[in-house]
Amino acid sequence: NNPQDLYVSQLKLNNSTINSDSAGVYLSNSDAKISGSKINANKIFGVRTTGGNLSLAQSAEINSTGSAVGLSVTTNSRSTNTGQRLSNINISDTQITAEKNAALAVSSDVIAKIKTWSKTVLSSGGQQAVTIAKNADVQMQMDNSQIRGDVSIEKGGKLDLNLLNKTLFMGAAQNIDTLSVSSDSHWDMTDNSFIGSLNNIGGRITFSPSSIA
Repeated sequence: NNPQDLYVSQLKLNNSTINSDSAGVYLSNSDAKISGSKINANKIFGVRTTGGNLSLAQSAEINSTGSAVGLSVTTNSRSTNTGQRLSNINISDTQITAEKNAALAVSSDVIAKIKTWSKTVLSSGGQQAVTIAKNADVQMQMDNSQIRGDVSIEKGGKLDLNLLNKTLFMGAAQNIDTLSVSSDSHWDMTDNSFIGSLNNIGGRITFSPSSIA
């Protein structure tokens, strides 16, 4: 089947502002494009996507305060259709900020392909900027982007993270399967980290004072 047949809705949100005291935008098996828009949410999430395609671009912002997650990626775990469990996420020139929770949180059983570029920033005022739950399988490529905060994967989860073209990762890495630091990218390790495979290909890895016992 054509993958497009799996998407039950389409959304185009341009140059808009959404304010919510709980949840911002919820997408289910959608083909969604959010450009130049600001989404402000408290308590639950800024944007939640369950399968489908999501594009964030052109100075889009997700601002989550309180306990809210910035971008939440979930799945209908009852589905046996891989296409309905797969999320394709493309993020360009976008700021995703969470006050206390993760900027990006991927739930159990999700299959996700995530690409960021053009000065995208994932930032958390708490400790963890990116979290991957058990049984999730995530491929993440970051090009000229930033992660400000830790990246943490639960036991049974999987993350392959590729840092390209002056990407900055400022934080610790917990249980990442593969981390590649290339093309003048920089990992500033802020605490003890655990990685299955570390590939440094033209990148830079430094250790901040807080990571040295």
